[in-house]
Amino acid sequence: MIKKIAIVFAFVVVALTQSASAQRFMYTGVADAEVLAFFGKLQSAVSSGNKAVVASMVNYPLRVNAVRKGTKFLIATPADLIKRYDAVFTPTIRQAIAGEKAAKLSSSKDGAGIAAGLVWLNSRCDKKVKPAKCTLGVVSVNQE
Repeated sequence: MIKKIAIVFAFVVVALTQSASAQRFMYTGVADAEVLAFFGKLQSAVSSGNKAVVASMVNYPLRVNAVRKGTKFLIATPADLIKRYDAVFTPTIRQAIAGEKAAKLSSSKDGAGIAAGLVWLNSRCDKKVKPAKCTLGVVSVNQE
């Protein structure tokens, strides 16, 4: 009997451990595999300088926090982002995205963070449809 309880307990521990690690980005509202695939596509678009693809990967409005200048502003549309791309995705931000390793992405209630939170990915969910449909996108850029 004790052996059976120990075996069941071991299975529960393994299941909980796998479940926790499988849900690393649970606050994004989408599966971890989707976050990692999105990140790879974003990295590729940023690295190749494809502004249109990057603009299509944003959940608008995009919040930009210019820490040194102490300013915040919003980018409302893909066209606006393409016009202001170099001011939003500065060389430092582009390097941070291009050089980040998927294993180093952070996770918090704010979503999935790239380069210790310089860029945040999160989803916006349409709760009018059942089940709710969540779309992952870049939601903020924190310039140093």
